[in-house]
Amino acid sequence: MDEQCVLRCPTSDIAVSVVVPIHNECGNIEPLLNALDAAMPLTGRSYEYVLVDDGSTDGSAALLDGLAERRDDLVVIHLRRCFGQTAALDAGIRNSRGEMLAFLDADLQNDPADIPLLLERLEQGYDVVHGWRKIRQDVFWSRRLPSLAANWLIRRLTGVKVKDLGCAIRVIRRDLAEELPLEGDMHRFIAVLADARGGRWSEIPVRHHPRRSGRSKYGLSRTFKVAVDLAVLCWFTRLAVPMTRLLIGAGLLLLVTAPLCVVVATMSALAGSSVSWWQVMTTATLTGFAGFSLVGVGIIAATTVSTWWRSRNLHPWSIRPLGRVSETHCRQVA
Repeated sequence: MDEQCVLRCPTSDIAVSVVVPIHNECGNIEPLLNALDAAMPLTGRSYEYVLVDDGSTDGSAALLDGLAERRDDLVVIHLRRCFGQTAALDAGIRNSRGEMLAFLDADLQNDPADIPLLLERLEQGYDVVHGWRKIRQDVFWSRRLPSLAANWLIRRLTGVKVKDLGCAIRVIRRDLAEELPLEGDMHRFIAVLADARGGRWSEIPVRHHPRRSGRSKYGLSRTFKVAVDLAVLCWFTRLAVPMTRLLIGAGLLLLVTAPLCVVVATMSALAGSSVSWWQVMTTATLTGFAGFSLVGVGIIAATTVSTWWRSRNLHPWSIRPLGRVSETHCRQVA
């Protein structure tokens, strides 16, 4: 199969695209497809599988090509090297055709049998439905405890109340998925990105299994990356506008304060008070310089935010199609 990724136009022929990023999961690919084959007919909808090989080196690429030659419902995309899970997921979104997208990992810890339940909830009018690993089958100290701490911190900083922000299995409508600015390692924050775009969400418990084959790609080493991405995410989704206003407002206040220092000193001198003009001019100069600096930083920040949105062909607003769930039923959690 050609390595180049060719964009596929959405069509009503496919209702659901199952997007799966794959990196060195040779032992899990066929069991995954078997599980999907058992689950997807239960949805009663047309579907396709979009499997994105993210630079695998264990034979996954050849296996995927062999399977694609025998199956019409299988779309295989080969990235030229390992670009990371976020890039693989974005490539899958943009090369899929379904109006609804289902995401899950290839390690079979997520159960494809939960996809019909997630789709059923999505069709109640939500934009995205997240899985919640209520009973998680992972090592506590190295996986579950860091995840609990990260979920708590992210919820506090972003205000998004999804219980399991890192759960990979979820379903989402195409119009929202195409608006997600997926880059870096932002796949971990899909729930936050979707909420920032105004996506109405629900969350339901899903099954979680121990890894059967292959090696986990996650560990404590990702903590620093998560922290950096969280800082970037908080800036662009929550802090950019208020902080820009704060910087420019404070700068303007200092610019007004600088000449007032001279006016007050002059009035004091006229009233007979002793005035150190060197101190007055130094204070006024430093205050004015600080004011110009804050205004300049605020303008640069505003320009950066605007460029960030427009470089992705996005606006800082999102339109919801008619007929979605009412506000009173928004963000229901089972």
